[in-house]
Amino acid sequence: MPRIWYTGYMLIFVHVLSIAAVYTVGVLTGAYVMRSMQKEFEKRGISTVPTKGDAKKILNLAEKQGKITNDDVQALLKVSDSTAQRYLSTLTHQGSLHRQGKTKDIHYTLIKS
Repeated sequence: MPRIWYTGYMLIFVHVLSIAAVYTVGVLTGAYVMRSMQKEFEKRGISTVPTKGDAKKILNLAEKQGKITNDDVQALLKVSDSTAQRYLSTLTHQGSLHRQGKTKDIHYTLIKS
């Protein structure tokens, strides 16, 4: 009887290890892909961060309106959806904006310092 318990625990242990390995490979692959994309952007002269002027415009709009969306940034800077998203994400990670909401209701507010 004890042998059955041991085998069952070993199967669970192996399963957990395989899940952890798959997760680790996924994270490492994602990091590699992001770094490769960043290198490609730099090679092509595509900015992944807003210029100081663009960042200032975005932050001024957020202060004026109270909250902004991706569409607001697209209209303000005349950039694509993905570029506006990158700019908002960068400003969020820098601690200038706070992201609120989920999926279609996402908006950004200015973090007052």
